[in-house]
Amino acid sequence: MGGPRRRFGTVEDVAGRNHEDPQRSQTDRIVLLETHDPDRARVERTAIATPWRRLRSLTAGLAALLLSVGLAATVWSSLRDGEPPAEEGATPAGAPPAADAPPRLTDAEAGEIQRDNRYSEVDAMLDDIVVGAVFGDGADQRLLYGRPQALDYVPYDRRDFDRVDLDSSGTYLAATYRNAFAQNVLVVGRLQDDGDWVVEPAAVDINGFAWHPHRGGQLGFATANLTGGTQVSVVDLTRSRPFTWFYRADFPGRLRSWGDWGFAFDEPGPAPRTSVARYPDEVSPTANNLLVTLTTGTPGRALGLIGPERLLIDGADVPIVLNLQNAVYESNPWFGEEDEVVRLRTAPSGRFSVALLAPRDAPNHRGGQVVLFTADAEAASQPAVLLFEVAGPTAFDWSTSGRFVAGYQPAVIGEEGDRVSPASITVYDLDRALFVGREIRMADGVNQADLRIDVQTLAFREERLN
Repeated sequence: MGGPRRRFGTVEDVAGRNHEDPQRSQTDRIVLLETHDPDRARVERTAIATPWRRLRSLTAGLAALLLSVGLAATVWSSLRDGEPPAEEGATPAGAPPAADAPPRLTDAEAGEIQRDNRYSEVDAMLDDIVVGAVFGDGADQRLLYGRPQALDYVPYDRRDFDRVDLDSSGTYLAATYRNAFAQNVLVVGRLQDDGDWVVEPAAVDINGFAWHPHRGGQLGFATANLTGGTQVSVVDLTRSRPFTWFYRADFPGRLRSWGDWGFAFDEPGPAPRTSVARYPDEVSPTANNLLVTLTTGTPGRALGLIGPERLLIDGADVPIVLNLQNAVYESNPWFGEEDEVVRLRTAPSGRFSVALLAPRDAPNHRGGQVVLFTADAEAASQPAVLLFEVAGPTAFDWSTSGRFVAGYQPAVIGEEGDRVSPASITVYDLDRALFVGREIRMADGVNQADLRIDVQTLAFREERLN
C-alpha cells in the first residue's frame, strides 16, 4: 500500500499496563512456512517471555510478509488437543506417512488440558462469535449466519441483498434488498431458542437502518416524510410486544448510525456529507419527537463515537471530530491527514477503539490496516497498535467487557481465481496479548465456500434476550 507508514506501538503502550507475571505475559511466535503453497501453511508455537516488546514486530512482520507475497494465512490453534494443527487434509512436505489416528481424549482429559491452557479463554470467546454474511451472486444470494466454522443459511427467499448487519447481542439480524419497484425492503430475523430463525419483512421504502451499538435488539430505520425531512422509527425487539419510538428531523438524510447521543445521517448528493441531530430534552413515547439539529453539511460520513461524546466523521479531505455536547469541531489527535478512517468501532466502555485505516489517496478503500488505539483524547498521543492488514472488506466487534476484540480477514484469491488463503476470524485478548484464529466454513463442510462469502458483520454472542 502506498502512502506514509504509521508508527505502531504495543498493546502495553495503549493499555498502560505492566505485565510482570511470566505466565500471563507469554505468547506465541507465529511462523509462516511456504505460504505460497497452502498445503504447507501451518503455525508453530514457541513461548517467549516478553511479547509486549515483540508484538509490534510480530504484527508488522506478518503484515509485511502478507503484502510482499500477496497472500495471507489463518492463525490456527488447536486448544483442546494441545497442539497447533496443519491445515485440514494437508501433509507438510517431508512428513512421514500419516499413522493411525491416536485415540480421542475423554471429556475429563480434555478438560484437564483446557484448564492448563492459557489460550482456553480466547478459544471460548471464538466459540461465542457469530457471523452475518451473504452467499452467492445477484438474485441468488442467500443470508448466512452462524459460528465461523459452521455458517448456515437463514431461511429466507433468495434476494439481491445489499447489506446485512447483526445487532450487538448476535441474536438479531437485519438486511435490505431492492424490490421490483426499486424500493429498499428491510427484513429482520431473530434466532429462536431452538436454533431456528424467524425472518419477516419489517418496512418498505426505507432510507437506511442501524442497530444501537451496545443495546441488543434495538433497531432504527429512516423513511422520507412529506415535508422533505426524515422520519426515524426505533423499535425495541426485545419486548414481548415490540415498542416503537418515533422521531423526525427537519432535513433529508439516510440514517447511518445512532445511539444514546442521537442520530447521524448521510445527506443526499454526489459528495459525502453528514447531518447530526440530538434527542430533545423531553421525549414522549406517544409523540413524533422533533430532533435537535446539531450540524448539517459536514464533509464526510459519520463512522461512530470515539469515547463517550466525540463523533468521528471521515471520507472527505480530513478526519473531523464533532463534540456532541457543544456542537464544536475539535482538533483530531488520533489520525494523521494521510490516514482515512474507513471503519470504526469503540468498546462499550468507551476506553479503546479499533479502526480500519487506508491511505487517503488509495484508489480502493475497502482494505487497509486495522489498528487498536486509546479513545481518551488526553492519551491519544500514544501510538496505535497494528492488529492486522487486509486487502478487502473487513468487520470487527468488541466483547461487552472490552477485553476481547474480534476481526474478520477475507480470503486471499490468486490470479486464477482460486483460494490461496482462507477467510478467517481472529479474537484478540488485549489483557494478555494472545490471539487465536479460525477458518470460516459452511456448516456442510464446503471449504471453498468463502470464495463467494461476503462477511459484512460479526458479533460476540450474548445471553439470549427475551
